[in-house]
Amino acid sequence: MNVFLGEIDLTAFQYPEEYLNFLKKPMSKDFEPWTMLAHYESRVDSWRKILSEQYPTYSLIPFAKYDANDDVACFDLQRGDIAIINSFSTIDSSCHGSFKNFEEWLKVAQDEHESWNEDD
Repeated sequence: MNVFLGEIDLTAFQYPEEYLNFLKKPMSKDFEPWTMLAHYESRVDSWRKILSEQYPTYSLIPFAKYDANDDVACFDLQRGDIAIINSFSTIDSSCHGSFKNFEEWLKVAQDEHESWNEDD
């Protein structure tokens, strides 16, 4: 599966296999309250650009955008984990949480997805 990195020169970066496998599942296209950015050409690149301009000290690959606010889930290349970044906030309040890996984030996001759908 080709996931967009566009002009980003990250020859050493490889998406986690669990992430790539999740993108192949039909539910990943309707995963409210998260939008998986890889399903929309150029969104990974545009969010990467926004975050790199706002937080130049971070090294992030965004992969999901929260629909209800400005949070973006990212692979944090410096720390090797998943960071939830509140875009458009100050640097000292930009990180809204972190997860050890994609699987940990996905478990929480799936619980949130189920709860979100129950509320509809």
